[in-house]
Amino acid sequence: MIIIIATFFLRILIAQGIIPQDTIINNQEEQIIMKNKAKHTHKLIENGIVSGYKIIEDGVVSGYKKIEDGVVSKYNKIENRFVDKHLRKENETISEAKARLKRENKQ
Repeated sequence: MIIIIATFFLRILIAQGIIPQDTIINNQEEQIIMKNKAKHTHKLIENGIVSGYKIIEDGVVSGYKKIEDGVVSKYNKIENRFVDKHLRKENETISEAKARLKRENKQ
């Protein structure tokens, strides 16, 4: 399996011109060097993929947070308007009305 992967990365390196096309791996030392280069290339690809996933993750979390903040904000506005219009007594603030309603519901 490792040889297949090393061969794949070797072909990539040759295709990108990093390694000359006429390179012939004919001894064990050169094979080890090529495997190390393939491992290095694999690490570069892995780091690129991980950083790409991190960018996507940050975008999704940021987008979700914006939506969540917007929904909560709108809900609080609607709740405050309802309490102000239908449940608040005279000379009572909205927060005092909410606290009073919580106390009444507990009893």
